[in-house]
Amino acid sequence: MMMEFWMTAALFCLASQAAAAQEPKPCLSPSQYMGSLTYIMKLGELQLPLYKCDYNYDAIKERLQMKMFRGDEFLHEDLFLFHERVHYSWRGDRCSKEAIESHFEFMRVPENATFLSQVVLGTSSIAGHGLVVNNWRDSTDTLLSFTDADCLPISLDMEDPDLGVSASARFFNNLLESHPEVFVVPDICKHKRKTLKSQKRATADQKETEVAISYFLSFFQKQG
Repeated sequence: MMMEFWMTAALFCLASQAAAAQEPKPCLSPSQYMGSLTYIMKLGELQLPLYKCDYNYDAIKERLQMKMFRGDEFLHEDLFLFHERVHYSWRGDRCSKEAIESHFEFMRVPENATFLSQVVLGTSSIAGHGLVVNNWRDSTDTLLSFTDADCLPISLDMEDPDLGVSASARFFNNLLESHPEVFVVPDICKHKRKTLKSQKRATADQKETEVAISYFLSFFQKQG
């Protein structure tokens, strides 16, 4: 009887240790990749339209290129060169150049994030047909989902009751590489001087767009 007790206890300890050893750890996304994301935001009672962004991410040289859309409407293309502290934004033959006041933030699961669960998207019954995804909660109660194999972002859901903002983003990452040619400053921007952000009174529509873009950029930059 005593022997059975100790055998059961030993098996329980081994199972607990195995489970702890297999629990995913916070991870860092690949240094270069390209993809797109869609996201929706709510400002108080105001529901913003669907936004989409196609982007190239390069953590090695700390740069980010993106094309922003609101629904099917193209808004502008942007190039963020964090190591040079400069941001270019253009559409057609018009370009603006602004100083960047933030630092590049690597796409990652934060070290202080809490692991919640692991799920398989698709089917796990056929080898190679299921995507293993880990779900996390960070210190700001943002819910994050990253792939288990490559640590690529799948989704982020956040809510800030103090600001009355809630947002939900879904990532679609295509390739574990980026296209270097998209990081070349276009000719229409090469002779621009750095300017401060416009102090002109923005329309409600422009403010909504600025908030949506700021939310996207918050994934890739940190203040200070």
